[in-house]
Amino acid sequence: MNGNRAGSEAEEAPPGPGKRRGWMAFTLRFLISVTVLALLIRSVSWSEISAALMSANRRLLAVGSLFAVPIVLLKGVKWWLLLRHAGIGVPLRKTALSYMAGLGFGLVTPGRVGELARIWVLGLDKKDYLVAGTLVLVDRLTDLAALLAVVSFSVFYFFGAWWLAGYILLGIVGGALWFWLTRRFRNAPEKAHGKGGFLAKVMSAAAGLSPQHIAIYVTLGLVVTMCGVCMVYTFLNAMQPVAFIDCLSAVPPVFMNSILPVTIGGVGVRELIMTAVCEQIGVESGVAVSAILIYFVGSMLLPGALGLALFAVFRPRRR
Repeated sequence: MNGNRAGSEAEEAPPGPGKRRGWMAFTLRFLISVTVLALLIRSVSWSEISAALMSANRRLLAVGSLFAVPIVLLKGVKWWLLLRHAGIGVPLRKTALSYMAGLGFGLVTPGRVGELARIWVLGLDKKDYLVAGTLVLVDRLTDLAALLAVVSFSVFYFFGAWWLAGYILLGIVGGALWFWLTRRFRNAPEKAHGKGGFLAKVMSAAAGLSPQHIAIYVTLGLVVTMCGVCMVYTFLNAMQPVAFIDCLSAVPPVFMNSILPVTIGGVGVRELIMTAVCEQIGVESGVAVSAILIYFVGSMLLPGALGLALFAVFRPRRR
């Protein structure tokens, strides 16, 4: 009798604080997304977007869409290398599925934390979860480092040499801080059960990556970023002539929203930033929004949706 009562009470127990925080974060993000979309609709009319799309060169749109293949492929290879260098042997096919499914989950979660679903998709042993979770963060950080390197050209193009010097100095300070933190926690596994054990484990795992490996990841990130720039450049030129140097200066800052989006899938913010920077290079608002929307669909939405569909079919068993 008491056992049944205890069981019913357990079933009726309210959700824990972690679930409540998750719902609150999602609700806040949804409200921000709606607000930003409203601002976007007020600043760019749908007639401008539809007119740009209707007049677009279909051949250039098709050519630009092909850049999505190396973007997704290189991101999958980078994730595979991260796992391999950490001693986690996973077939490249399963790693590609892991990346695409994580991309899909990341589009609908706050700050793209859903990308951590990559770990579960891989079907790893529990002992490898922490290392793999750390590698997801390293993947994001090396992408950020590559993007920041390309954004340095945008800083120089729009603001001049003095701003570039300050930007480089800030980057050096950030790199030195990361180097110090990883070295500080190199021997952290010995403190696994002590105060700050989780942070110690994470930083220790990051410190285990050699500078050569970090250079490979950042280089792959640079190639992916440039493929993204070329993709948007082709889409822009399908609707309005744009010089590549102008596109190279305007597009990378827009990609910053993909690293840590504040709205669902980065929707609205990405388009507003694209409109603002493209205005500086003489690109019409409707053309700018259309180009970045097609980029989002081709390089993120479709691969993420495909990854989720494949994950639903080939879902791994928990170990």
